[in-house]
Parts: sequence; C-alpha cells; structure tokens
Amino acid sequence: MFITLITPNNEENADISIIEDEACGSIITRIKYKGKDICGYSKGGTLPEAFAEMQKQLPEDIIIKSCLTCRHGNTCPFNSCDDEFFCTKDINITCKNDMCDLFCKESEGEMEKRLRYCTDSCEDFQQQSEDCYTYNVYLFFLNDLN
Repeated sequence: MFITLITPNNEENADISIIEDEACGSIITRIKYKGKDICGYSKGGTLPEAFAEMQKQLPEDIIIKSCLTCRHGNTCPFNSCDDEFFCTKDINITCKNDMCDLFCKESEGEMEKRLRYCTDSCEDFQQQSEDCYTYNVYLFFLNDLN
C-alpha cells in the first residue's frame, strides 16, 4: 500500500503500513521517506490522529495527500468507521447537518460512488484548513486541539 506526498518539486509515493493494536486500542502508521521511518501513533485508536501525528513528523514543506487529509473527505455522521471518507468536492459542506442531509437524501448507490479510503487521493485534493468546514477530525488532531 502507498500514500502520496506533495513535495516542493512534485508528488511522490511512499510505502505506508497501518498497524492496529486492538488490545491497546491504538493505531500506528508508518511511511518510509528519504530513507527514514516516519511514524504516527494514535492513543485513541483513530486513523485521523495517527495521520496527523505522522504529518507532524514530516518536514514542513511535505504534505500527506489523501482523502483523509483532504477538505472534501468527510466522514459519515452516523457511524464510526474511520477508514471511510465520502468525497464532497461537488457539494458545499458547511456543518454536520449538511452531511446528515446528504446521507438521508442520496441513495445508497450514490453514496457508494462517493466512498473513499484513507490512502486514496485524486487531482481535486485540497488541504484541510480552518477556513473551510470538513466533517473529519484530522485537522483537530493536527492542530493539537485534543
């Protein structure tokens, strides 16, 4: 499995491993970049926390490009599967209720078309930021608000 990294010169793929320790309730993510192991550890057992901790270990000019870190990558408001993200690049999501409405109004088939996973990415990637609402806790962990 690999993850895409945005670097100052181009995009690069890096091998990624995701290890879940169910006994401890933790997740460890690990990528190899420029010969170094970069790890993220989630004490709370969530992928967004592990990805945020991994991002913090990378040089400042390197960004993890994935649906988990994208402003269009929203989670389902009705379950806690933190490896599933729903692409909303064609919709303006401004609050949790927008995601609830989306899940209530769109058919199961339409939602299946939006389904992405934590290492997926596309050309419409936009980094999460405070000025754009995303129903996803990655930015919360990245900014040490936990």
